[in-house]
Amino acid sequence: MQNESIGSILYETRIRLGKSVKEVELDTKIRAKYIDAMEHDDFMSLPGSVYAQGFLKVYANYLGLDPAPLVQLYKSTYLERNNYDMRKMPPKIRVKKKKRPRWFKLAVALGVIASIFVGLIVWGAVVQNMAKDRKIIVQNVKTRKTKPTVVASATTSTTEKRAQEQSSTNESSSPSGHRTDENSNLQQIKLKLTGTDGTGSWVRVTVDEEKKFEGLISDGTSRTFEGKSISIRVGNIAGLEILLNGKKVNKDDFEITNGIASKNFSVFSAESSNGQR
Repeated sequence: MQNESIGSILYETRIRLGKSVKEVELDTKIRAKYIDAMEHDDFMSLPGSVYAQGFLKVYANYLGLDPAPLVQLYKSTYLERNNYDMRKMPPKIRVKKKKRPRWFKLAVALGVIASIFVGLIVWGAVVQNMAKDRKIIVQNVKTRKTKPTVVASATTSTTEKRAQEQSSTNESSSPSGHRTDENSNLQQIKLKLTGTDGTGSWVRVTVDEEKKFEGLISDGTSRTFEGKSISIRVGNIAGLEILLNGKKVNKDDFEITNGIASKNFSVFSAESSNGQR
């Protein structure tokens, strides 16, 4: 046995017993590729030294051989030659794991804080420059009032020009060159409905696109509505008196559809009516 290898001993014994590799695999539960590797002394193909010694013992017992000499031969041939343990190496040639200094984490944290601080300074400077806008007077078209409005400096000249053009248009549209204080301050209209017929009149009123009333206004009963826009639908317009801002409304201006009279009133229409008067 001293002149023979482990693989040749296993192979010759198997052939002498008339066993095939497949048959050995079924009987020992050792995979055929591992049996073939042991017979060719290719122990590096086995999962590890522990498995190699276990397979060798099982295979030797199966062939009727003493496993102890074979295991000892395996250890002396393969383990002693390849057993290089890093823990047994001299200290001078060990590979030391490089450790980071203790101040490394602190340096990283300080770097992050410094970056955030610089970013805040830059952001504040940008916001401060953007905030240098000018206040100009822009005339509100609906209310005819002027109010200070903050606009970007890039659009200042355009906005001022539009405001001047609007002011000129408003002045030229009035016969006397300017609006009366009453019209300038008109922000809502007031509509008063009073029943004048004994049978009453069915009415639906919508104020600023919201239905406020629907029902019968009987003789002598009054209802008042206020808003920027008022729409009414009347079933018996002859039995209803309609006052807009205290002035009687001409019923001939109503649109009649299927016996229902309807009309829309708004701040602008009221101003136009006042201007014509």
